[in-house]
Amino acid sequence: MLLHLFLVLLSLARPFSVDAFSIHQRPRHQTSLSPLSFSIPSSIDFSDALSSVSSSSLSISGDESLIESTIQAAATQLMEAKLFTGMAHVTLDLAAFVSRGTAWLRLGAVMGRLFVIGADYIPDHSINTDEFLFQITMMSISLIGLAHSILPALLAMTFPTSKETLMKDGRAFQVLFRSVGLTWFQYKSLVASQALEWISVPPRQVITSEEDNQSDDGVYWLYQGEVRVESQGQHLHNVTRRVAPRLSDASLGLFGETRLVEDPQSFPPTTLTAGDTGAILLRIRSGKLKSLMAHDVHIAESVRKLLFRSMQEKLKAALLLQS
Repeated sequence: MLLHLFLVLLSLARPFSVDAFSIHQRPRHQTSLSPLSFSIPSSIDFSDALSSVSSSSLSISGDESLIESTIQAAATQLMEAKLFTGMAHVTLDLAAFVSRGTAWLRLGAVMGRLFVIGADYIPDHSINTDEFLFQITMMSISLIGLAHSILPALLAMTFPTSKETLMKDGRAFQVLFRSVGLTWFQYKSLVASQALEWISVPPRQVITSEEDNQSDDGVYWLYQGEVRVESQGQHLHNVTRRVAPRLSDASLGLFGETRLVEDPQSFPPTTLTAGDTGAILLRIRSGKLKSLMAHDVHIAESVRKLLFRSMQEKLKAALLLQS
């Protein structure tokens, strides 16, 4: 009986002791301290950290390259602006020393204005409105002048000429214009601009009269035939050319050249009449010629030389007649 009771108590006490022991003994690998806990990092954690560091390094290097490229772009723009400024000074200041031709001067002025606008615009891609309007205005003036200088040359390259007219043009150029410094191309530009034209006058017909002196701006040069010259009702002299004119007396066949001076009204007007055989003359429109002279310094110098030589030869001829 007692033995049976001891066995029953032993069976009841064994679960309690086992449970008590299991509570106090825990596996070492699951040990944790509250409230702090520790864990050993794995290889995945190391790879994530390395990726984060490398991405940060790439971000920093990307920012540095962006800053460096920005600085290089700014330096390049500044260099381009300085280059454009230098080119503007060269074209605006030195064009006059490179060539005396008006067309080249105006072309240099146009290019200079473009370089000035580019130098102001390149650094910050903006330009002051007042400066822009000023440069555009000056460039427009230069462009208009350049068009006036180039247009006669373009007309000369496309102007049709007959064989007969070409022969007369060649002779007129050789004996009248070449000796005063005019080139053949400039002569053709005068013809294409209608500053020069050939006219045939029937016998005894008035070419220009004293009454037409205000309206007629023509200067006439006798190529072949006869012309009678009168002034204030008095006969002055006749000029006759049976063949093409010679270089020695070419300027003697020039009439009305005083219309090319600044004050032609100070000279007495004349009346020109074709002779019995008629006359072939080269008519020079002084108004158009003066306009071309204003845009081409070479033509202006040649016309002044022609005017001076004509007056000189006529004065010499008058002195010879008086002697």
